[in-house]
Amino acid sequence: FRANLPVMVLNFGSLCTLVAFTRTDVLELRSLAMTGQMCFVAYQLKQQIILWPSIMWSSTFACVNGWNIQKILEERHSSVRMTEEQERVFV
Repeated sequence: FRANLPVMVLNFGSLCTLVAFTRTDVLELRSLAMTGQMCFVAYQLKQQIILWPSIMWSSTFACVNGWNIQKILEERHSSVRMTEEQERVFV
């Protein structure tokens, strides 16, 4: 089990990435993609020869997704205030 753990983490991350592409909700998509990327980083760090460029790229993608997840959550929890005129135009 211990010897196969990195491969299991890689497969779980790949499955997360695959499922991410099937999501219509952007928050779910980004969360699953970030999970997949971090699993790939964990897998790479357990290899005998560590490929730092791929770790850096996956970490960069995960950070971008994390940043956008934060913006989505802030947007979903914010409130919008409109004047009566703005509401009339909007509706």
